[in-house]
Amino acid sequence: MAQEEEDVRDYNLTEEQKAIKAKYPPVNRKYECEFGSYSRCPEVKVLSIDQRNFKLRSIGWGEEFSLSKHPQGTEVKAITYSAMQVYNEEKPEVFVIIDI
Repeated sequence: MAQEEEDVRDYNLTEEQKAIKAKYPPVNRKYECEFGSYSRCPEVKVLSIDQRNFKLRSIGWGEEFSLSKHPQGTEVKAITYSAMQVYNEEKPEVFVIIDI
């Protein structure tokens, strides 16, 4: 998958949030996700977004997970919801800080 353009959007982060964000490499692929530890889904279709209850329904597809082909890396402990931002524009996006 080709690298996407650098993200230059203004997220209105505090200086503390900017310092935390600067410590980690950027995620350069949109919709790169892993559902549990059984599959890797390079393609995801958003089915619905409920902004009032902060719910997103989506479906993902890709190849079957295999430890020999997909070695495990750092695990995500939590998502920092206090800095979460949802953009409901032409292509809905969610911005979160990942705690590893």
